[in-house]
Amino acid sequence: MPPRDPQKNRAYCRAYHALHKEEIRARKKSNPKYQETIRRINKRRYLERKTKGICVACGQNPARSGKILCQVCRERLSRSQAKHLTKLRDQIFQKYGGYRCTCCGETESRFLTIDHVNGGGNKHRRAIGIGRFYYWLRDNNFPAGFQVLCYNCNLGKSQNGGVCPHHARKYEPLPWPC
Repeated sequence: MPPRDPQKNRAYCRAYHALHKEEIRARKKSNPKYQETIRRINKRRYLERKTKGICVACGQNPARSGKILCQVCRERLSRSQAKHLTKLRDQIFQKYGGYRCTCCGETESRFLTIDHVNGGGNKHRRAIGIGRFYYWLRDNNFPAGFQVLCYNCNLGKSQNGGVCPHHARKYEPLPWPC
């Protein structure tokens, strides 16, 4: 039987949940009424906090002017999103051969991007939505037709009729006499 004292009850519940974590999670996931109840509670809490002008995430600090999050929660969210995007980018690049330019061999990850092998990247980006490209690759099981290129090779390819200047140079005759 749980204790009546609120602090002891809280400690008891935390210990119980720690011991039965997986069982509780499975029970919650399988119950659609529970999920709907949680959605309703969260929405109500969000609207209450928003109308009071406090942070909708923590409910403790005042929200920034014209915003719904306090500075602490905004920074935490930014770090979390950056971590998630880095993980997604790593996953994408590993599926397409790692952090190495297919053309010139550049390995600095900040210089690398994913390229449409047959061109049409601008049209494709507009069709799926700007900022959604990596998610699209993941959600479509990393389709063929893409490669890792550095930004120089990618831009050079787009400016040179689909051929990177590194490859175009191989076929140009040397000026005579040298």
